[in-house]
Amino acid sequence: VVVVSIVVVVVVVVVVVVVVVVVVVVVVVEQLVVAVVVVVVVVVVVVVVVVVVVAVVVVVS
Repeated sequence: VVVVSIVVVVVVVVVVVVVVVVVVVVVVVEQLVVAVVVVVVVVVVVVVVVVVVVAVVVVVS
């Protein structure tokens, strides 16, 4: 239960950070193409991280 809650907290924090980074990039760069690329890359990274974390939790538990 503790591990699951930790994972949830980490995921939420990561998502918040991602959103902030994306917003900053969009505001600073002001280029839609670059923003889209950044969003796609970040989303992929987040998904991979979440999958890995979940897998580790499953294996450990």
